[in-house]
Amino acid sequence: MEKEKKYSLLAKLGLICATVIWGSTFVILKNALDSVPTYFILSFRFLSATLLLSLIFFKKLKLINKTYLWQGGLIGVCLALAYIFQTVGLIHTTPGKNAFLTATYCV
Repeated sequence: MEKEKKYSLLAKLGLICATVIWGSTFVILKNALDSVPTYFILSFRFLSATLLLSLIFFKKLKLINKTYLWQGGLIGVCLALAYIFQTVGLIHTTPGKNAFLTATYCV
């Protein structure tokens, strides 16, 4: 029973940390948009993520076929458009409003 409480506490702390990190990125991004162009920020963000994940999952990249590329590309375009609209929208509103609107995508 003690072990379950420990894991429950760790899970709650993990969720709190993830929420704080997620929420703070809106403020950081808003401040960055004052000096760096929108598309540069997005390009840097996703190219660095691509490189990091490619290094981590290098062996699994060999398993990707044309169907996966087509389907992943289609989903990627939709996700890219969502991030572009969100980031451009952040220029015109507050980080709090942007975070609220972003969080409603699951509704």
